[in-house]
Amino acid sequence: MKQKILAAALTALVVSGTLQAASDERFIAGYAAAVLEREFSLRSEGLEVVGTEIRYPARGFGTLEKQQLIKSLSAVPGVTKVVLVGEEKVVRDSGRRPVTAASGTGDPGRPVTVASDEPLALYLSTGRLFEPLLADPRWPHFFASYNYYDQDGGAGIEHVGSVGFGETIAIVRKSYASNLRWEAGIQAGVFAIFDLNSDSKDLVNADYFVGPYSAFRYGDFSVLSRLYHQSSHLGDEYLLRSGIDGNDRVNLSYEALDLIVSYELPAGFRVYGGAARLFDTDPADLKKWSAEYGAEWRSSETILGGAMRPIAAIDAQHREETNWELDLSARVGVQVEDPGRFSQRLIFTLEYYDGHSPNGQFFEDAIRFYGFGMHFYF
Repeated sequence: MKQKILAAALTALVVSGTLQAASDERFIAGYAAAVLEREFSLRSEGLEVVGTEIRYPARGFGTLEKQQLIKSLSAVPGVTKVVLVGEEKVVRDSGRRPVTAASGTGDPGRPVTVASDEPLALYLSTGRLFEPLLADPRWPHFFASYNYYDQDGGAGIEHVGSVGFGETIAIVRKSYASNLRWEAGIQAGVFAIFDLNSDSKDLVNADYFVGPYSAFRYGDFSVLSRLYHQSSHLGDEYLLRSGIDGNDRVNLSYEALDLIVSYELPAGFRVYGGAARLFDTDPADLKKWSAEYGAEWRSSETILGGAMRPIAAIDAQHREETNWELDLSARVGVQVEDPGRFSQRLIFTLEYYDGHSPNGQFFEDAIRFYGFGMHFYF
């Protein structure tokens, strides 16, 4: 009799443990499905949970996206490993039934579910399909930097504070069964420089940027197209200085259409290039064409327990207005991030610029500066 009671007790414990494990797997599957949809605009078809391991098909993600996806799914409570099926070899246990988000149960040996042909649409979602251009002096984002001008082009400035306020906001994002993703939204920003040598830290120049954009991504390949307005304005204190003739200022304003193509390479490297054409320009004789290209490196390895990641970036631009001469921007530094999840990013940089001024009113001036900055990306 005692043996029967003991056997029954052991059976109950095993069943209880099995039910608890299945419950935990269903919790992980549901949580992971929500993360995929809310943060990445991805469907849960193909998502499997085996014990504390999440498996999800590698549907043509870019290199940076893979890092972000694994980090976000790894932050799901109870998860110890994330496998992108197709990137890593999966050892399947024929006696173990993986839990899926769709049904809460699984069948051994069942193939990955094919995603629906109907696109998944999300609105005002987080993240981005086209990564920021880290060394572009006019990429809309929040930043503050100090620049020492050893060539100012005649603007009469040496120690300069540069600040920016702006962001890329995705209004709608769609994901298709073909693994193509598309989003549309708005980019806006303000870029200002201040003369730190002056008593009142005079505002020297402010540029205003706003316009809609559209972006596509397929694996490591992404495209950004923008239609935007930019205008430039001198600061009142700067205009009132002795020797500054307000009648000589340029009322720089224009609309532009651009296209930038980006490709992410192994080991954290990225290359990009594109062109832009101006229209409705003031002054009217402003030449219309420009080109931009560059390269970036985000280390695949982190330091300080995953809290910091080394980065480096270089951006080159040529404008018809300045006879296609080179405008070069370079930055190197560290990216601060949450080691446990996909998060906002804070980048501390050392900076160098040599070329025609990116500050609108002074676009014809040849300048060079060195500095350091703090850049924030949502």
